[in-house]
Amino acid sequence: MRKTVFLFLLFFPLIELWADSPLQPLVYPNNVVTNNQPRIIWHDIYEKKGTSPIRFRITINSHMGDSSGKIKSKSYILKPRRVYDSFYATTLPKKLAGGKYDMTIEKLHGRHSLQDRRYYYARYPIKSSFSISRESINDLDYLEPRFYIAYNALQRERSFYGYDALFSFVSAMAASGIGFGVYHFFGSSTIGKVLAGVCFLSAGFGYGSSIYYTGQYFSTGNDMDRVLNLGKASNGKVPDARSLRAKFDLKF
Repeated sequence: MRKTVFLFLLFFPLIELWADSPLQPLVYPNNVVTNNQPRIIWHDIYEKKGTSPIRFRITINSHMGDSSGKIKSKSYILKPRRVYDSFYATTLPKKLAGGKYDMTIEKLHGRHSLQDRRYYYARYPIKSSFSISRESINDLDYLEPRFYIAYNALQRERSFYGYDALFSFVSAMAASGIGFGVYHFFGSSTIGKVLAGVCFLSAGFGYGSSIYYTGQYFSTGNDMDRVLNLGKASNGKVPDARSLRAKFDLKF
């Protein structure tokens, strides 16, 4: 029982961190990217295909990197294209130097910035930070948006499978510990046997679920590799969105 409590306390902070990122709508770039002319991708489930082109102002603030603390700002008015009917994608017109950047995406009506909803609880404007480093190359940063979005969707799904596997395993261990404790406390009485049996049955379901979700975790990882390889081999050709979505059962 003590080991079960210890493992739960050990993994609980990891569960919180693991579950946090997939809950956030996609905004790219973020963190560190290796493409100095990055594609800009974000999630917007409320604008559907066929609506009139919408303008966005994308502002990039670059930190000079010296003691002056000055920030250089550049804004672009762009009309991004729709991808999978749930995302916007565009490319910055100019290349960026290595360094740290802040990005703001505003949805425009005339010259006014709107605060429309874009993803359930998320609204415009969008704010994100990223860094550009050319020390190494990450193939993900060069994928066509449809491939990147597919990869990201599978990555999120894989995170949830990992969370479910870990939660099921810890729950099963807790149920097993409770079952042994109940049996030890009540002995071989009928009540003890029934209660312990329920606990052990619950533990069995938990271990089974953990095995299932672990299998899905690794299977989804294989799909991620397939998407990455397809994207690298596409040579810039834009894939058919429907076939790609159906092939990997993408969920947005």
